[in-house]
Amino acid sequence: MVSGGDPAHHPLPATASKHPIVYFDAVRALSAQMVLVGHAFNIFVPGIFMVAARGRFRPSTEFFYMQNLGVLLFFVLSGFLVSRSALTKMSTPGWGYNSYLLERVARIFVPFVPAVLLVSVLDRLVLGGQDTPFIRVDLDKWTLATNLTMLYNNPVMETLAARTGLPLDTRPIGTAAPFWSVVIEFWIYVAFGLILLRLLRDRRLGILGVLALGMSLAVVVDTVRHHEGLVLAWVMGMLYAIGASRPWFMTALPHRVLGVAGLVVTPWLLWRGNWDAYEEQVAFFLALAVLSTYVGFVRRGGGPARSNPRPLGNLARRGVTYLSDSSYSLYLVHFSLLIYLQTVPWLADHPLVAVPGAIIFANVVALAYWYLIERHYPEVRRAVRRWGLWPTDDRAGRAAMPPQEVQPGGTAAPRLGTRRREDRTKD
Repeated sequence: MVSGGDPAHHPLPATASKHPIVYFDAVRALSAQMVLVGHAFNIFVPGIFMVAARGRFRPSTEFFYMQNLGVLLFFVLSGFLVSRSALTKMSTPGWGYNSYLLERVARIFVPFVPAVLLVSVLDRLVLGGQDTPFIRVDLDKWTLATNLTMLYNNPVMETLAARTGLPLDTRPIGTAAPFWSVVIEFWIYVAFGLILLRLLRDRRLGILGVLALGMSLAVVVDTVRHHEGLVLAWVMGMLYAIGASRPWFMTALPHRVLGVAGLVVTPWLLWRGNWDAYEEQVAFFLALAVLSTYVGFVRRGGGPARSNPRPLGNLARRGVTYLSDSSYSLYLVHFSLLIYLQTVPWLADHPLVAVPGAIIFANVVALAYWYLIERHYPEVRRAVRRWGLWPTDDRAGRAAMPPQEVQPGGTAAPRLGTRRREDRTKD
């Protein structure tokens, strides 16, 4: 979901590169559309896809909710691309945990903070701050404050709330239900950076680092308890990123077998497991399907990536790229938009028109949001550095893991992706 200044889950504009890696763009765009389409059916056709109970609609175990699988895809991509970017940059002088965290904070917060504020205002204007049959609307000051600081849905805050009596046990603000996964991914980023760059490389953590690591690991453990497969999906992506620099790992044939196995086994596991996309087995085989397909068929082992697949013309490729570029914006804004549209009586009574219309409208709004807000995050990051508002890395770059993928013969291949991808690592 979220899925930055690095090739991670939410990208920059395509114009920064002549040869974008279409594969990751396509998977990211697909995952975002799965989330949007799944929620659109839930909200406009709740009688089929949801179960009514006590005046509220809730999910049923009898249906496959494609939005859950879309979120899982985001985590697979994020684990691979964010990890690959960090491992590549470890050898860069002056680049360390502070630089890494600034990239992640800018990438996530520049679109996220305005979204939180917009939801808090529009929920009052459109819904009067009232609950809907689909979601409870919390707009109090504590919910706003914890959302702006990524402290909602946090087990540490839940413990503090129980001990102090303060209303710190908060959830995503208002109608922004999908924000639950953004906070998980942010704290996974924090934990990954601290472990890789502070503990394993620099071998120093400090008091603030210990506190941040404790907070992030608490979120990770809590996520494993409630959404088991999400963390595994991210870890699988990370392991593939580590393996990408090793010749024995970048062998095409085994990955082709694993990729096909993942594509076959994942649907079977979903069917067998009552369509629960967050099961660990589903996450494992979905990661195989996505990443081994990339290594085995797109990269053909350690060879150069196929950046211009023949079946995809220039116009289609541009469309895929822009859908990918706006995927994080779409994730942030779509659910609230769907709730607002559902309040229009005519649309609520004509789902055959409302569903495709809402999908198109949400994509248009997301693209506008990306253009006006999200795509400017590199400028914000550079301004923060220029004004001295963020600590620098005094010991960065002194040790590095292998920064490049390898060719079958053992020679270094071009870095994963293009310059655009490396600069925007997150969804």
